[in-house]
Amino acid sequence: MYSNEDYLLELIIESGLINLGDIAAARVQLTGTESVIERLIKENRFTEDQVAQVCAQSSSMEFIDLRSTAISPDMFDLISEDVARRFRVIPVMDDGYALTVAISDPLNFEVLDTLPHVIGREINPVCAAGSAIDQCIQINYGDGVIQEDEGDEEFSFDDESGDTNDAPIIKLVQQIFSEALKARASDIHIEPLETSLRIRYRVDGKLIEADNHPKKLLPAIIARLKVMSTTMSIAEKRLPQDGRIQLKAGNKEIDLRVSSVPSSHGESIVMRILDKSSLVLGLGELGFLSDDQENFRRYIKFPDGIILVTGPTGSGKTTTLYACLNYINKPDRKIITVEDPVEYEMAGINQVMVKADIGMTFSAALRAMLRQAPNVIMIGEIRDAETANIAINASLTGT
Repeated sequence: MYSNEDYLLELIIESGLINLGDIAAARVQLTGTESVIERLIKENRFTEDQVAQVCAQSSSMEFIDLRSTAISPDMFDLISEDVARRFRVIPVMDDGYALTVAISDPLNFEVLDTLPHVIGREINPVCAAGSAIDQCIQINYGDGVIQEDEGDEEFSFDDESGDTNDAPIIKLVQQIFSEALKARASDIHIEPLETSLRIRYRVDGKLIEADNHPKKLLPAIIARLKVMSTTMSIAEKRLPQDGRIQLKAGNKEIDLRVSSVPSSHGESIVMRILDKSSLVLGLGELGFLSDDQENFRRYIKFPDGIILVTGPTGSGKTTTLYACLNYINKPDRKIITVEDPVEYEMAGINQVMVKADIGMTFSAALRAMLRQAPNVIMIGEIRDAETANIAINASLTGT
């Protein structure tokens, strides 16, 4: 699959390899999750190498034929297997300044922007055929299954559901979890597109495309996730659902907050990764400078006032709030939180979950909490004027 097939088809037409009539005829012949370019390659209208050469020329890159290129075995130590598979790249040469990497889709700017940060190196991208990259990964990294190093964490599930006939799907889902945890992702997005199934991870607030699968796998993957969550109905596909999945990563317990929403191409699943080890983070480990950290410690100890923690998705708002609660959680303080939902359970703190369907909204919960004589209140979200007004009045006048 290519990130921008329509634009690439325009480039292929400009190169003289095909015309609009060829594309229209190919669209009629499409089957399953097949793309137009894949159909045209099958019909021998052009080769995958020719597509890669068009991509390279349009992006001012060099084309490389990996099947006839000798690559030093040492190169494969510079990019890990999971990164090579996730970004579909092959390390080719290292000149000491930039690492030359072969990519299959120069139009995927997300890969070009993200890869240098992931591997910690400047890159010099060259273009190669996708099948040649896949073959090179297969030969130099393994048999297509993620191999865990002896020092890596092993991932196991709390449930034992699943039939032996479902083993490939179980392994695929476990691989998705494993790669997300290795990437330190905050969210996993499983998104059905028109002809494929896209897997993306949110890392440091930015979504990174990790993989694409045939769309026919969607029902089996969703069924597996719903079985693991125990509270979601496999039969219900028309309404949004929420659930939780528990994982174990070594000695750590990981919770996944699962949300399914019906879309035009099938059910979309988003899983928020909740790592309980982040609860014990100190304020210093959140990245504060020493002066800012000292000021912040002083602010959260004040007997009154309000602190707002804002930022985009995945920026660390929840982690910051829980680190603050962990810091001020003392026996002489009554702390109450109102959350939607309760993401982490903390000992010694009264945590209230919003249930809007029965009238337990943020504002209703907050009004009830004020009658509990708390010292500290944590509000998960301020979504409306009423909640904001109650929160501000409480911070000004006390409880």
